[in-house]
Amino acid sequence: MASEVRPFVADYPPCPTGCPIDHHGLFLHTSQGSNPGADRDPETILRRLQPNPGGIGYREEGGSRVSSQDVRWRLHDEPNLTNTLRTVADYGRPLQFGVSLAPAASDLKVILDTVDRADGSLDLVGIQDHPYQRRFLDTMQLLGTVAEQTDRLRVFPDVACLPLRPPAMLASQAASIDIMSGGRFELGLGAGAFWDAIVGMGGPRRSPGEALAALEEAVAIIRLLWTGERGLRFDGEHYAITGIHSGPVPVHDIEIWFGVYGPRACQLLGRVADGWIPSLGRSSLTELDSRHRMIDESALEAGRDPADIRRLVNIGGVITDGAIDGPWNGPVEQWVERLTDLTRNNGFDSFIFWPEDDPVDQVGRFSDVSGQVREAVAAERS
Repeated sequence: MASEVRPFVADYPPCPTGCPIDHHGLFLHTSQGSNPGADRDPETILRRLQPNPGGIGYREEGGSRVSSQDVRWRLHDEPNLTNTLRTVADYGRPLQFGVSLAPAASDLKVILDTVDRADGSLDLVGIQDHPYQRRFLDTMQLLGTVAEQTDRLRVFPDVACLPLRPPAMLASQAASIDIMSGGRFELGLGAGAFWDAIVGMGGPRRSPGEALAALEEAVAIIRLLWTGERGLRFDGEHYAITGIHSGPVPVHDIEIWFGVYGPRACQLLGRVADGWIPSLGRSSLTELDSRHRMIDESALEAGRDPADIRRLVNIGGVITDGAIDGPWNGPVEQWVERLTDLTRNNGFDSFIFWPEDDPVDQVGRFSDVSGQVREAVAAERS
């Protein structure tokens, strides 16, 4: 049997329109039209639509599963039930574990020793991208080196600084590393931050709206340039290509993961991206849960299944032999419990570890954590 959905109802802020959250984990938004009180009774709504524990799909009261597209039509046909979404729970995706490293030039040997340790025991390695940081190696160059040195790890920028990396060049670099690694590259992409440093390096200064528009244009161009088609054109406000031939073509379908946080950015993600990679600590779990719901809602509106969107999260901390000394500073058992909980109750399926101590040793410990989390989640899903 699927494990029971256990939403943390107390963690969610009340809906501004006064809609309830019911004991099954449905976030019950209702219309404020001529009959604002209609359909607010959770039991009435539950008779119409119930969540499917352990997945993004839903089931009717009799137990049959319906698709996300069916849900969209149901919501369209129910004028007094404008949006019905469960609180965030396990999307049922395969778990992944990885490590993220800063590309400090002085730490090159440590970086390569760390990825050697991770190869075969973890799934992913990310390299942070801050081109304006004078002490850092170039992220894309280093990713190529890491890919060449490893056999199994998939590599990605965590996340690429779009304002300093034009999309046409990013597309070519990503495809090149993907080909040379045998299909082991994914593209983490950010709209930009640290604008003074970006401008100082010759990049543009963008407002939040401009940065979001540029991100949407960049994704369109990057995907065009991975098609292998000829004579491509794109005329955007921030980026354009004029009659160029695309290529090289990646050897696998490279996923694009957004490192974004704002509501409009999460809505864009739900429409066009393949994954989400926020950092725990920059936002609270309550805030991240609300962003999951925004992504899901936007995906449904675009005709996509929210469960197709990968949910990664960056987590900094230390795995120790001693007692718990903070939310992410403690023994293996603490990490296993917390990561399992992030899958069960907060929707994440991929965990990217930012070690705050000896990375070679910490990756070995995180490998132990990953095996136990896989076992715990598999037991709950069975």
